[in-house]
Amino acid sequence: MSQMLQRKNDFLDRSLEVLRHALASDFPGRERQWAQSVGEALTRIGKTLGQNLELAKAHEGPLAEVDDTRPTLSREADALCMEQDELLGQIVALREEVRLAAEAFQHSTDSARTATLASVPNFGAIRQRGDQLLTGLERTRETESHLVLESVNTDIGVGD
Repeated sequence: MSQMLQRKNDFLDRSLEVLRHALASDFPGRERQWAQSVGEALTRIGKTLGQNLELAKAHEGPLAEVDDTRPTLSREADALCMEQDELLGQIVALREEVRLAAEAFQHSTDSARTATLASVPNFGAIRQRGDQLLTGLERTRETESHLVLESVNTDIGVGD
């Protein structure tokens, strides 16, 4: 495995662990802090995933190591990029939901601002969507590693 892929995976693994820990922590009585820590973890993962997509679109980074002379691997790499793009959209949407949840529990004397908040956020639903997002991110990380390793380790042989 290339050093670049290993470093990226290490950073992403740490980022996923931060999000997992933030999502799993108790929030009753700490709703605002919980939402802020989840939001920060989502921002970190979103930045990493966004950079990965930019590199892939520029034909650089780990996916550039995928053997594009093999149509199957090339299609899988393209599908992976589309899946990562969808996950990035989910990150942005969840981050906005978490931001609104944090706002709902912000101590403010501005009664007009407080009155505009329609309802109390469903932190259980936010946690569930975060867990689903983690599963998707872990799956794409594993798929990317598999594609790169398959490209690098495949011995086509003489005469093939």
